[in-house]
Amino acid sequence: MSLEDLENQYREAFTETLNHLQTVTLLVAQIEAQMDLVRDCMQSLYRLNENLTTRKKRLINRQSKKIIYVFKSRNSS
Repeated sequence: MSLEDLENQYREAFTETLNHLQTVTLLVAQIEAQMDLVRDCMQSLYRLNENLTTRKKRLINRQSKKIIYVFKSRNSS
């Protein structure tokens, strides 16, 4: 193998390695973007759950007050 062949082989291997690194970098960027999207979705779901929980508690409190009011009203008569 001549020095020129060795240099060509080295350049090809180096170029291939750089291409792989570029591919990995792009994949990492895509993964990070997907992770950001998942994080945003999780935060939205958390907020929705909090809102639903708050509404449910309010509804339960209203229903409890209505039951107490009806019970008191019936016993007052």
